[in-house]
Amino acid sequence: MIEAYCVDDMTILRFAGEDAYREELPRTEIAVKGYFKRKTKMFRNIHGDEILATGFFWIIYSSALTERDRIKFNSIEYEIVVIEDRKDLSPVAIKFWVR
Repeated sequence: MIEAYCVDDMTILRFAGEDAYREELPRTEIAVKGYFKRKTKMFRNIHGDEILATGFFWIIYSSALTERDRIKFNSIEYEIVVIEDRKDLSPVAIKFWVR
């Protein structure tokens, strides 16, 4: 059912780690289908800071995401604020908020 809404092409930019100088390694790009909606909501991130999220994504993706991953949609790179929901549907769908 959810795949009927997930029609937009987007890219997950997976965090690959840091080198010995704490500089970020090149990210791995994974093409997925998803759904984006603009909506504002206040959250506390993993560090306890208040963050204003500007929208959320639903994506069809079976692996786990982290807050260090990013999403590229319409040539704009979004930072993941909170991974809110994971539905074990067939296929697996993940909802997360971005800024």
